[in-house]
Amino acid sequence: MSDNENAMKNSSDQKRKLLSLAWMAIAVASRLFPHPPNMSPALGVTLFAGRELGWKTGLAASLSMLALSDILLASIQGHSAFGWWSLFTYSGLIAVMALGRVGAKSFSAPRAIGLTLVSSFGFWTWTNLGTWLTSGMYTLDAAGLGACYAMALPFLGYALVGDLSFMLVIFLSFDFARQQLFTRAPLSA
Repeated sequence: MSDNENAMKNSSDQKRKLLSLAWMAIAVASRLFPHPPNMSPALGVTLFAGRELGWKTGLAASLSMLALSDILLASIQGHSAFGWWSLFTYSGLIAVMALGRVGAKSFSAPRAIGLTLVSSFGFWTWTNLGTWLTSGMYTLDAAGLGACYAMALPFLGYALVGDLSFMLVIFLSFDFARQQLFTRAPLSA
């Protein structure tokens, strides 16, 4: 590859990375608008970051954007932004990011849907374990764990619908925008 081709590839990679970050910021900002419980772009954003950005950049960008939106939501809604439950939330998002990285090499629509469903159910399972352990709302025995998951079942439906919807919107709109911006033939003078 010539120096000129290398420079063009680096420029294209930088533009794609900037577009990816902008897409993530828009999606994360949508958390600030009213929405049904557990219908959040968080999983879509972290899967997307796993596909589009390297591990370090994707992890730093997605976690910092989500943490910032958590702080803003907490100040708007009058609750604490972080607590012991945050360990489960953010470690769950890191696991989703890892799935996005694994799936990035051969990404397809069926694979994206499968990764989203696995991520959604895994995240729900993990974070509700955190709720049971840290919230004080349930007894720390089998009955309390069962009650926690039973109470969380309605939220799983919202999460599945929201995660699939956000994933589709984020991925498809980004792929369309990327195609329009980076593969269009230049206009002749």
